[in-house]
Amino acid sequence: MNKLFSIIVPAYNASSTIAQCIESVLGQDSNDWELIIIDDGSNDNTYDICSSYSKIDKRVLCFKQDNKGVSVARNIGIALSKGDYLTFLDADDWLEPDFIEAFMKSKMADINICGYREVYPDGKVKCEWMPNTLYSENPLDTYTVRNSYFRTPWAIVFKKSFLATNNLHFFENLSWGEDTMYLLCATVKAKDINFVSSVLYDYRYTGVGLTNSLKRHNNMVQFLDIYSDTVKDVANRSPHASSMMNELILFLAIILLNEIVQSDRPMPEKKDIISHIHQYLRQLPFIFICRTKVGRIRYAAAILSRIFSVNIAYQIYRIIA
Repeated sequence: MNKLFSIIVPAYNASSTIAQCIESVLGQDSNDWELIIIDDGSNDNTYDICSSYSKIDKRVLCFKQDNKGVSVARNIGIALSKGDYLTFLDADDWLEPDFIEAFMKSKMADINICGYREVYPDGKVKCEWMPNTLYSENPLDTYTVRNSYFRTPWAIVFKKSFLATNNLHFFENLSWGEDTMYLLCATVKAKDINFVSSVLYDYRYTGVGLTNSLKRHNNMVQFLDIYSDTVKDVANRSPHASSMMNELILFLAIILLNEIVQSDRPMPEKKDIISHIHQYLRQLPFIFICRTKVGRIRYAAAILSRIFSVNIAYQIYRIIA
């Protein structure tokens, strides 16, 4: 008996791209799938487009909710899914025709990862990532070595029974970094991992993102707090994975610091957040550069090089160094 794939698509104001997304599922070489679309309170005709497809093909299931965020939408999709395997597809992305078949021809594990392609809106390819074929019963070390850090859950197929047994859900109180946390928690729990050496997922790269917003900054801080707790749990199981995760914390924290110093937030708010992040970074085992005055000056210089106001740069320097 063929295994059923549940493809979950959270959609918000995606009327310009959702048709291509759905068509890529309809065009699969395999017929063993269900498509679950959760309209997250769109105010365009996204839901109408989805509904028109559900009338043509009963495997296309459309649901609508008030705007509660992508994590809530994905969790609803997980709860509604009936497949043996489950994958997430963004409403502006699409799958290659052999997505399902390529996975099913491999040695399926709790977590299964394929290659992906980033494509500009004009169709030009930005980049591709394709792993070598590999099956491993050491997911933490294998994944961090292969992929450097825990990224988004697309281009990944999960075994549904694995998710259910470990009660894995997206953090609904996080609106930044929720993808990373989900994949991290899944990898920590997984018994095995499988890499498929094919580019099967197409990601539409627009370069557009929310930056410098109060909500984004607060969520980045919240994410780092939750992420750090998970790092502690991983440390004893996989020192290598723990080290990789700490590097990601440093990377994300520096992004946040750069955004804060360049934002138009009042200086007292900037000082509070920068002080919080700086104290947090100093606790990381590999931030040895911050243990000395010279190291702190170098660290500060990396941040201050992005600031054009001498007055602001001086005030930030006093916090860091």
